[in-house]
Amino acid sequence: MVVQAGGHKIRCDYLGIATHNPLMGKTGVVTAALFQIRLTLYTSHILDSRVPKGTVPDGLWRDTSEPYDYLRVEPHEDHDYVIFGGADMKTGQEDNAKQVFQRLTERLLRLVSMATIQRSLDGSSGRDE
Repeated sequence: MVVQAGGHKIRCDYLGIATHNPLMGKTGVVTAALFQIRLTLYTSHILDSRVPKGTVPDGLWRDTSEPYDYLRVEPHEDHDYVIFGGADMKTGQEDNAKQVFQRLTERLLRLVSMATIQRSLDGSSGRDE
């Protein structure tokens, strides 16, 4: 397969597209609409933290627990950002947001004790149920 965008070509065997709303692709409008109905909104909670450069190796990690957590490192010139998230819950069914972020903060600091939390965010994403 060859994907072309912005004057560049990428050759690959598989292609994954991550969007909130699924693309219709080669299916019909009815099939695409029925799939959209099956999606359930989830709210993901995220901590944006600053750490000394090199504290955590550059990468993306995700565990397999339920709810899962993930950690991503965003390198900068003189420091790194650790983006730690998870505690995903069906939108409208989450606990008190302060409690959710407190639990997430505790898990992050167990993993990266030098993390200084800059901000906490939450957002919705769709999942196929």
